[in-house]
Order: sequence, then structure tokens, then C-alpha cells
Amino acid sequence: LLSLPKELPMKIALLSFLALTAFASAEAGWFSDAKNSVSNVFDDCRKVRFNGNQCAVLFDDDDCEGWSLHLNTGYTKLPWLKQNDAESVVVRPGCTFKGYDEDHRLESKRGRKFELKNTGRTNMAYNFKDW
Repeated sequence: LLSLPKELPMKIALLSFLALTAFASAEAGWFSDAKNSVSNVFDDCRKVRFNGNQCAVLFDDDDCEGWSLHLNTGYTKLPWLKQNDAESVVVRPGCTFKGYDEDHRLESKRGRKFELKNTGRTNMAYNFKDW
């Protein structure tokens, strides 16, 4: 099943509440702005397409924009300029993305780990800004 940071369910609940509130109050000031902001992020992430054995895409910006790096199945060491710079990831259905703080040949020596397992039928997006 899905293993996420323990603070994530609260963030999802808050985002869901804000999104529902924004859609319900689309005509009211900042709620309208929040609606547009939330839907733009998800629209950009939905545009991601995968080829062959690609399982995930890292992005420079939290709205699935900026530079992108498609990751194939297996271990990938990020290029130096992209290390510690990714803000969001989109994971293909049936794939699991694992991100680490450090590069090491032994998984146990790679430091803090982030894992996102997509068991759904559509792409799954996550923003790293609070991780």
C-alpha cells in the first residue's frame, strides 16, 4: 500500500478542503484565486506522458514545470545540477518512486527515503516543497 510521510494525510485533507471550498465559492475574492491556482497545478501534472519503461518524472517547479527528468525503472543517479533541486514528481500507474537524500551503492546508506507507490489507474503527482 501507499507509504507517505505522516504529515501528508493532513496536507491532503487541507488541500481537499481548500479545493472544495474554492470550487463552492468560485465567485468570492481569494477563493476564486485559490481555485485557479489549484486547478492549474493539477492540469499541468495531468499533461505528463510516459514512454517505454519510464516510471516517473521529476520537475524543477512544484507545478510540474521547469526542467524535467524522465526516470526509467531501476536506480538512477541524478545529474549533479539536478540533485536537491526537484520540487515535484509524477509517478506512472503501477510504479513506485523512491527518492533518497544521498547517493550510495547500499540502500541502507542513502539516508532519508521518500517513497510514492502508485497503485491507481492514473498518474500520481506529489510536491516536495514541505518534505
